[in-house]
Amino acid sequence: MTGLQILQTLPISVQEQIIAKYSSLDAFYTSVLTLYREDYTAHMKKDRSKQSEIQNQIWDIEEKLESFGLDFMVADEVISEIRNDYTSIVAANYLQKKGFL
Repeated sequence: MTGLQILQTLPISVQEQIIAKYSSLDAFYTSVLTLYREDYTAHMKKDRSKQSEIQNQIWDIEEKLESFGLDFMVADEVISEIRNDYTSIVAANYLQKKGFL
């Protein structure tokens, strides 16, 4: 299941709070996905300070999800699935560049 699909299965009350904060579930998803892209870029540049800053932002988002009423394990699953989506995108791009796709 993708991160966006998981977001769509969350309780309506949680979805409403995410929408109130981020304008839509898609916008929330894109925000987290963008953080992982920035984290990857910082990793490639060996910018540990930037990586730490980004990780703190991700933890803040996870805590925000918990404040919306999600159990910490569910909040972690949401963020992890979005991270997995980004990893899949990176892997697919790499394989495409190498001619495997």
